[in-house]
Amino acid sequence: MKIKELSKIKGAFKYIGITSIVFLIILGLFFELSVSYQEANITKANMANMQKTIDEYNNLAIKINEETYRPVDKEQLDTVQTEILNNLAKNQLLLEKFSEKEAKKTNKKDTKISFREYDISFVGDWSKAITVVTNFTNTSDALITIEKIQISSDETNNTKSKDKINTNQTNNVKVDMVYRIYIK
Repeated sequence: MKIKELSKIKGAFKYIGITSIVFLIILGLFFELSVSYQEANITKANMANMQKTIDEYNNLAIKINEETYRPVDKEQLDTVQTEILNNLAKNQLLLEKFSEKEAKKTNKKDTKISFREYDISFVGDWSKAITVVTNFTNTSDALITIEKIQISSDETNNTKSKDKINTNQTNNVKVDMVYRIYIK
């Protein structure tokens, strides 16, 4: 009887051992599945966050591109300059000087110049000149900044002969200005 009982005990141990091994394998698979599920949820959350960021960026890009006062393409510089010069003519101001300033040299090789700088001088009636200066950056939808401005009385028109003073030109001013148009 001892052999039969021993053999039953060995069978029970084999059954318990096999069941334990199967249970451990199933537990390991369940753990691995749980980890994979958590990683999938993290990846899904990251993808949702990335899509949200992309959508926000695209919405802001659309808004910025529709806004006024933004950097323009290099090809649009001539159009912006034409609008500025037409505004001077519309206000009956005389253009004395107009030129593009040289870009300042820098030691950095990968520096990209993101603007063009211009020097302009014009003469005309004080009120019209002030109107142009006040609305200068509103002339077009380009991002324009005035870097330097000097307004002075126009000496050349005020030095008429003592007998004949032209009263229409005594309130003329000269405006010297340096401005930048920002480009993409």
